[in-house]
Parts: sequence; structure tokens; C-alpha cells
Amino acid sequence: MGQSELDAKNLATAMDAELRSLPLQNTPNERAVRRKYSQLLKKAAPEFVLGVARELFKTFGQRWTAYEIIAAHKPAFQSLGEAEIEELGQGIHQILGSIGSFVKVLVNLLPELRQLGCFVHALSLPQFSFFVKFCQKSKP
Repeated sequence: MGQSELDAKNLATAMDAELRSLPLQNTPNERAVRRKYSQLLKKAAPEFVLGVARELFKTFGQRWTAYEIIAAHKPAFQSLGEAEIEELGQGIHQILGSIGSFVKVLVNLLPELRQLGCFVHALSLPQFSFFVKFCQKSKP
């Protein structure tokens, strides 16, 4: 395991511990923790941010937080390719709340999705990831 991977794992571990130790686990409190870590990651390389998000998602089951970490870091979000989107979307069909969160994050970042409304929910993951990537590449 390389230094960057180890650092990403350590940061994700600290973030998970802080999230789990919240006296009241609700969206505002969890989002405050996420914002704190997003601020720490502000100047981090996209690959590092994706590494932290990957650890949050795969190791700790913090799907929503992982999505928001990526969404809050524009270079990381813009670096997403089809493989990363599919990886982060694994198992999403089982968690309807996370689908809504993921789509809301993307819709806020990609105005093109707003025009599609509920049609977005009918797309398969490969179709959705292609559309997201297309919108992303078409931005000036």
C-alpha cells in the first residue's frame, strides 16, 4: 500500500470515527463533519479525494458522505470516468435514499440533468454514467 493510499485510508478512518461519534446522527450534523473534511481536502489532488471517498464507501459504508466529498471537490468530480461512476454506483439499486442523494448532488452540479426531471431515475447505471460524463465533458 502506497503512502497516498495509506493517508487516504487514515483520513477516511478519522472521518468515519467522527461521524459515528456524533451524539445525534442526522443530515445537518453529518454534513457539518463532511464540510470540515471537504475544507481539509480543498487543495488535494483529485486522485487522493477519490481515494478517501472510495475508503468511506467500501470500508465504512458511508456512501452518501463519499458522494458529497466528491461533489464538493470540483477537480475530483470532473475526473470521474465511467469506471469510477460504476464503482461508486455498485449496489445503489438496493439503497433508494442514496440514489436520491447521488442524483440530487449530480443535478446540482449538472444543470443539464434538471431538464430531464424524473426521467433520470429510469436510466440504467451505464446509461446514466454515460449521460453524466457527456454533460461533464460538454461544460465550457
